[in-house]
Amino acid sequence: SDENNAAATSQTLTIFLKNFPRPGCKDTLACKADAVRRQTRVRFSRGDTSVNVTPSESGMTETAEWLSIQVLAPPRVVAGVDTLTVWAAVEGDVETDVFSFEYVAPPRIVSPVDGSVKGGTEVTVK
Repeated sequence: SDENNAAATSQTLTIFLKNFPRPGCKDTLACKADAVRRQTRVRFSRGDTSVNVTPSESGMTETAEWLSIQVLAPPRVVAGVDTLTVWAAVEGDVETDVFSFEYVAPPRIVSPVDGSVKGGTEVTVK
């Protein structure tokens, strides 16, 4: 099938957080330093599979109100939903300050890309 033959693709995902990696964290420059020191990680879970991604220091940026974390999402062949968990360790691998949410991976293939304005075109989304 096309699904088995298609190359899996990764996408860059940017996550914006407030009060991370600790509650009440307001100075985003200090929050970024703390997030790096505490080895912030992002876990992508789908079904029984999970992948941990550690963002690089350059993948973390601060704005006036937000700490943004950029990570490369694990490869997918088809669109789908991942549960994401963002956490920072206190000591070792102890998870704390956990944020969980769902990420919907966008479709990789939509074909055909054009059709009649009158409708009736069958569209395949993968």
